[in-house]
Amino acid sequence: MNDDCPVCGHHFEREPGYFLGAMYISYPLSLVVIGLCLWVITWLWPDLRLEWAVLLTVPVLIVFVPAIVRWSRVLWMHWDPPHE
Repeated sequence: MNDDCPVCGHHFEREPGYFLGAMYISYPLSLVVIGLCLWVITWLWPDLRLEWAVLLTVPVLIVFVPAIVRWSRVLWMHWDPPHE
């Protein structure tokens, strides 16, 4: 990740550990991915045991982790007011 935006010059990481707060956003985003995946799996295979359905969501979540991390950081930067 760049230290500063090449277009507007916005400084992304204000202090060490700044993006730890993005975890509060990435958790609900991960729950949405897991919930939608479980819903699709149980819709496609209604007789599948819940343990297997949850196990099938793991690869899908792993695929979406980079996007979740990126979006949680973006949302965290938009939520946190600028310090000057």
